[in-house]
Amino acid sequence: MDGNAREPMNKNAPEEIPERSNDREDLLPYETKRSFLFFAFVTLVLIPVLAFILVPLQLLFLFVRMLNVLVFLRWAEGGLRHFVERILEWIDRLFEFLRWYLFPVFGEEWRAWPGGQLLDDLNPTEVFQSADFGFTGEVDWKVDSGGTAAVIIQPGGPRTTARSSLIVVRYPSVSPTAARADAVFIEATKAGVTLAKLRTVFKARPRVQTIDNLDTDNALRFPTDTGTSTDRAEFNKPGERGATRISAKTEVIFDFEPKGIPWSERGVNFRLNSKGSVDGNTKGAKGDCVARREINSATGVQVNGKPFRIHSAEGPDEWRNDGTVKTEDGQYPTDAKPDKAFRIDAPGDTDLDAYVQFYDRKDFREFLEWHDGNKWSKITDDIIWYVSITQVDGRLVEPNHHGPGRNPDFIQNRPPIVTGQTFVVAPGDVVTLKAVVQDPDNDPLEYTDHRWVQTAGPPVALSLSGVGAVVVFTVPNAPATLKFKLTVDDATKYVPRSPGNSRGEGEYVVEVRP
Repeated sequence: MDGNAREPMNKNAPEEIPERSNDREDLLPYETKRSFLFFAFVTLVLIPVLAFILVPLQLLFLFVRMLNVLVFLRWAEGGLRHFVERILEWIDRLFEFLRWYLFPVFGEEWRAWPGGQLLDDLNPTEVFQSADFGFTGEVDWKVDSGGTAAVIIQPGGPRTTARSSLIVVRYPSVSPTAARADAVFIEATKAGVTLAKLRTVFKARPRVQTIDNLDTDNALRFPTDTGTSTDRAEFNKPGERGATRISAKTEVIFDFEPKGIPWSERGVNFRLNSKGSVDGNTKGAKGDCVARREINSATGVQVNGKPFRIHSAEGPDEWRNDGTVKTEDGQYPTDAKPDKAFRIDAPGDTDLDAYVQFYDRKDFREFLEWHDGNKWSKITDDIIWYVSITQVDGRLVEPNHHGPGRNPDFIQNRPPIVTGQTFVVAPGDVVTLKAVVQDPDNDPLEYTDHRWVQTAGPPVALSLSGVGAVVVFTVPNAPATLKFKLTVDDATKYVPRSPGNSRGEGEYVVEVRP
């Protein structure tokens, strides 16, 4: 038979049962095995190694202490005693190094906290109580033994040590790196027991781009109606570079340092859709961080079919909240990309056909806020940028642009035109003068803004002290020439960005003849 041929199967033969292997297949789940191996490593390797290192050192430490107490404090001369004290000092430093830097405490609190700004108002404080460390009553505090030092400002600050049940701490310096050794160590000691909490101190620097490609780490994109280049900051008018509307495309960047902070592990929660102003009333939790945008604007609109241009404006230093951070316009740091935050915006969504005339002068300021567990506080300087939009009769007219800094443009305005008149009246007549004023920009003219002042002729008593669109008076009983100046301000008088040309003047003459 061919050696490769198979023998026919005997259907009547009993079925062979495979022998049970002595090598049992491992049925434990991978996670269970890994936990078991980790436990075995800690029990059989790590603990003996640490014991091998630390126990002899501890015994040596105790031995030298005993010698110091029993022998040297009584009989040693000054030089030998100084030598022993230096040895003890170095042993203390060695144990400090081993305790804090090589062998971190399991379950210790290690958070990130803002600081390092030049202005103390931008460095929020943090409160520590002895109870936070499991102690009661007063403890000895120390805040300068880590890679970065903090400052105790209460009680009795500024200083780096204190004895009390509570301290208030500020962080004036940024941690050089995100490593544990460069964190601030907030230490509390009582009855020879020292516990610590760690703080990696960070800060952010804002900057703005109005004409440039978006940062390579920025995954946000502008809407397609702002232009075909959705990854570029620029100013587009309808029809320019594929834009179908006015769009002042802007990117704001917050650069964080130190680099590489694992934010989720350090207790920082970057919030989206945070509502409300910055007055501290907005809800939040300790470790929350949010990007804020506020606006200061001056706007004038005359809608089709309406007789007047209506103005609205904040004062020069008045700012209001400008919406919330959404996923489409805000990108916060992540553990994968921890070093930058971004916001984009493209204001200028104006329907030109809806208005007879329109102007918009806006300033935006961007900053970050932090919640310390009680309130929100600003943790960065402001970065400010502006946009100007102007149109008349459905056409864009200059200025139309945007850029960094405060808005340099005044609003569009022309002063009112006062048409002077001359009247001839008889002696003793009662005369009524009515203002004849026309505003080229269709701005409202308030009656209280009309001022009549007599500039020539025998004095007469003006009704309502010369205020209003109409003034009444009685002329003298003798021939005379009376002159009056009318001064009128339009509504732009109350707009902070007015060029100062809201006033118009005209002369009215009354000839008294028999």
